[in-house]
Amino acid sequence: MQKVGFFLISVLSFFLNKSGLYGQNKIETSKAVGNFSNGVKEGEWKIFYPNGNLMAIEFYTEGELNGKITNYYPDGKISAIETWIKDLQEDTSKYFHPNGQLFRIGIYEGGVYQQEWKTYFETGKLSQKVYYLDGLPEGKTINWFESGNIQEEGSFKNGKKDGQFISYFENKNKSIQLISTYLNDEKSGVWIYFKPNGRIKELVRY
Repeated sequence: MQKVGFFLISVLSFFLNKSGLYGQNKIETSKAVGNFSNGVKEGEWKIFYPNGNLMAIEFYTEGELNGKITNYYPDGKISAIETWIKDLQEDTSKYFHPNGQLFRIGIYEGGVYQQEWKTYFETGKLSQKVYYLDGLPEGKTINWFESGNIQEEGSFKNGKKDGQFISYFENKNKSIQLISTYLNDEKSGVWIYFKPNGRIKELVRY
């Protein structure tokens, strides 16, 4: 016999154990509305803030997150759009700044980061580009200043810094600030520090 119910709960502190708002770990909620089937969540569920504004829309199949999940900031703007299949994140996920600009976008496979992930400033300019393999950074990564100039570039191997990293000053000449080397995430070799005029400031051996 199948049982279908309606769920309404009031709590002081409610942790979204699957997904949450950008920049928030603990989220207060006052109400969650949805159906149970045979004692587990089924179909569409809506979660609300204490003021009644929508916090999230989730979809379940036999108690597992399954489908498109949308999270909202208290002011109603979207904070995240994710896809879940059998309780694991899959496909493209998008996260947004409070001003509505895209914060981060990338792909999940089996609940872990895969392929290229991009992070953006609130202005919409690119902040970081990282490639992932099975949840760990792999290959070249680049960080940018908000001006659009490169801040740092280097490579990862099995989630650890490996090889040469180059950091830059944020000036019109885009001059190098530091040339560093890592081996298995450990500082290695000779690190070369530069002055803004391009002259060597200091050499440090590791």
